Amino acid sequence: MDSLTRSATDAGIILLLLAGVAMFRSPRTARVGNGAAALALAAAIALVLVRHPVGAATWLVLALAVGGALGLAAAYRVNMLQIPAMIAFQHGAGGLAAVLISLAELWHGSQSGISALGQASGILGLAIGAATFSGSLIASGKLIGWLRPTPTLLPRHGRISQVAAAAVIGCGALAFGATGNDCLALLLVLLVLSV
Repeated sequence: MDSLTRSATDAGIILLLLAGVAMFRSPRTARVGNGAAALALAAAIALVLVRHPVGAATWLVLALAVGGALGLAAAYRVNMLQIPAMIAFQHGAGGLAAVLISLAELWHGSQSGISALGQASGILGLAIGAATFSGSLIASGKLIGWLRPTPTLLPRHGRISQVAAAAVIGCGALAFGATGNDCLALLLVLLVLSV
C-alpha cells in the first residue's frame, strides 16, 4: 500500500468516525451515527491489524470476546437512569487504556529509543488519561449515588490545584528524555500526581 492510499484510507476512516459522532446530536440520526462510528472503529482496528500483524492472535480474540461479553451484559443490565453513570465509567476506562498504552510505550521507548514527538504524546497521554480515569470514576460514583453529589472543597483548593498542576508539568518535563529505571520512576510519580 503506497503512502497516498494509506493517507486516503486513514482520512476516510477519520471522516466516517466524525460524521457518525456528528449524528449523535439528534435522536433521529443517533442510531445511524452509532452504526457509522462503530464501522469506522472496526475499520480502524482492521487497518491496524493489517499494518502491524499481531503475533499472539489468540490473546486478541480472547480479549475481544471477554470485552464484548462484558459490554453486552452491562448493556442488558443497565436501566435508563443508570446510563449516565455507565457512560462516565466507560469514559474512565478509556482514560485507563490511555494510561496503560502510554506507560507501556514510554517504558519500551526508553529502552529502545523513541522520537521526541512520541515521548511528548506519551507523557500527555499518561497525564490526561490518569486525570480522566480518576475524574470519571468520581463522576460515575456521584451519578450512581455511591458518593455525595455535592462538591468537596478543601481549604486552599485553588492553591492545591495550582501546585498539583505545576508538579505534573515538572514531573512530565523531567520524564522527557529520561531512560531506564529513572524513566519508570518518573512516569509512576507522574501517574500518581495526575490521578
